[in-house]
Amino acid sequence: MITRYRAPEAPRPGIALTLSLLALALMFADARLGLLAPVRKTLGAGLYPVQAALAWPGEQLRSIDGYFDDIAALRTENQLLRTVLTQQAGILATTERLRQQNQSLRELAALRPRLPQPGIVAEAIMQPRAAGTRRRLLNRGSQHGVAAGQPVIDASGVIGQITRVYPFSSEMTLITDPALSVPVTVQRNGLHALTFGTTSPARLELRFQARDADIHTGDIVQTSGLDFLYPPGIPVGVVEQVEAPAGEPFAQVQIRPLANLGDPQLMLILQSDTSAIPDDPAAPAPARPAGDAAGPDAPRTPGSRDLRTGTTPATPPERATGTNTPAGTRAGAAGVSDPATDTADDPTAASPAALQP
Repeated sequence: MITRYRAPEAPRPGIALTLSLLALALMFADARLGLLAPVRKTLGAGLYPVQAALAWPGEQLRSIDGYFDDIAALRTENQLLRTVLTQQAGILATTERLRQQNQSLRELAALRPRLPQPGIVAEAIMQPRAAGTRRRLLNRGSQHGVAAGQPVIDASGVIGQITRVYPFSSEMTLITDPALSVPVTVQRNGLHALTFGTTSPARLELRFQARDADIHTGDIVQTSGLDFLYPPGIPVGVVEQVEAPAGEPFAQVQIRPLANLGDPQLMLILQSDTSAIPDDPAAPAPARPAGDAAGPDAPRTPGSRDLRTGTTPATPPERATGTNTPAGTRAGAAGVSDPATDTADDPTAASPAALQP
């Protein structure tokens, strides 16, 4: 059996026209008179749960998408802030380092006029790997005039001494090294002593001081200049502890260095004349001429102190009164020989033939 397709019947024109007129009347009445407002409110309240339920999945999807977008934006902003913070930290560190170097240069410039010899400004170019190391590598060497044995100071006091020299760098040993000693005096009373390094990287000690030595806590210790290396009067440290243990022949004196030994910025290498110091202090002194006044009986400078006896000898009468002194004595005192006297005493100088073999 074959079923024939029937097309839907078209709406009747009268019904469509009626519905259209009714819709227009309702719209006019609602717009002018507001007759459908209660109906619209009732329908909106009833359909709100349905609308919310239908809109919830879309809102959740948009929220999740925005969450991931926010995470990506925060990560980008965080990375940017880290970069800026790193740059600012580097700028701040550089500024602080330059400020400290400027302050050190000002202090060294103010110190130079008070020093008896010129100096070379140096900077530590390598920090020690192990904590407590007593050596520093400086950026000045033999090409800059640095020599082994020269002292190193800063604006506060003595730092150390040059122990090795290379063409463009040098090695400095701190004064706290146990192998290094510095002749010093107590600023308050002029008491002579020696400072030695200890096992502590920030302490010195005075050795061989009597139990009743006139040393007190707070005394300033400065260089004495007796070693011909360190100029006299440069601060070394301050006395922090003085003890006299029972049964010990000497007092135990602990000193805190005044210089910045932990992280020195800029230092001054004093160009002391190290050539005047003998390589072997135990070697005998060279023989002097008979008329040289450097012997035991030679006249001394007025007011000089005899280190052997600790006394100041009296001034000879002929020097004090300006009386006549024999010419041979004056020449010998000045370390200059008289040619006539030498010729008379030395027979080989009388004739050139005596010099021939």
